[in-house]
Amino acid sequence: MEDFNKLKERVVDSKKQSVSELIEFINATNNHESRRELIFTLIYNFKDDRIIATLVNLIKREDLKHYNGSIIYACEEYSSEECKPYLEMFVDIVIDGDYEASWGSASLILNFPAPYDVWETELLDKLLAKLKSAMNDDENGNKEFIEAVLKAFEEN
Repeated sequence: MEDFNKLKERVVDSKKQSVSELIEFINATNNHESRRELIFTLIYNFKDDRIIATLVNLIKREDLKHYNGSIIYACEEYSSEECKPYLEMFVDIVIDGDYEASWGSASLILNFPAPYDVWETELLDKLLAKLKSAMNDDENGNKEFIEAVLKAFEEN
């Protein structure tokens, strides 16, 4: 039994180290293709709390703004509960992101299970106000995505 426990401990330590190394490389690389491949390697092979936080940090990076569509799609592998703390960021991307990022964020939000009324009222009111304002001032051509998210929030 001692050998089994040692093996289990080594495997867990190895997994944690592998995730740390992948995250470090993802954050450091300028090769967008490698980053995308490693992100999907992470999410399909490991369950680790650090991954969603890493994805969000990548999405927020200004230098990756035009490459974050695939990173946003990767977030769909996580539950709405895991993504909920970042809901306002995803709504902001629906409003202000480029087409692919806006579409990905809208898709992610629309796949959250309803009803939305279980969310904090203050947050939902704030997001509804942002979306309504954006409907009147759509500079990025994301009106269809803004409208879809707004409708989903209002109907639930």
